[in-house]
Order: sequence, then structure tokens, then C-alpha cells
Amino acid sequence: MHNAPDLRALYRHPRAAAADAEDTFLIYYAGHGLTGPRRHELYLTLTDTEPDELRVTALEFELISELFAECPAANRVPAPPAALSC
Repeated sequence: MHNAPDLRALYRHPRAAAADAEDTFLIYYAGHGLTGPRRHELYLTLTDTEPDELRVTALEFELISELFAECPAANRVPAPPAALSC
């Protein structure tokens, strides 16, 4: 998905792909990330992400991790957070 129009679309697209995956599930994210102020959680940013409002303007990486955990695919290839350029 190129330039997701909003946070819901950014989450729904890989969620649907994860649910349908049978053989291999892979997510490649090319973008920026920010860390949250409290627990230093990682957020994937959109073009309109507000650093002071991460919880409602960016996608928490934990949600992506959950997609991999719940995905029925035989091969799951997560992008480790360290591979992201924050």
C-alpha cells in the first residue's frame, strides 16, 4: 500500500493480507518511525503524524507484531524494528 490515506487503512490492509495468507506473509515498511514518550514504544508514521499525538496519528508497531503472531501462514517474515530507520 503506497501512502495510506489514514491510520485505519494502514492497519486494515496488512490485517486482511495476514488473515488470507496461507504460504508466506511478509510486510515491508519503507518510512519513518518514532518512539513513544512513556514506554519508548515504536510507532510507524504517516505523512500527517503528529509527534505529540502518536497514539492517534501513527501505527503502534505492536499491532503489526500481533498480526504476525495471529497469521496462519506457514512462513512469516517480520521486519525487525531495528531494520527501521527512525
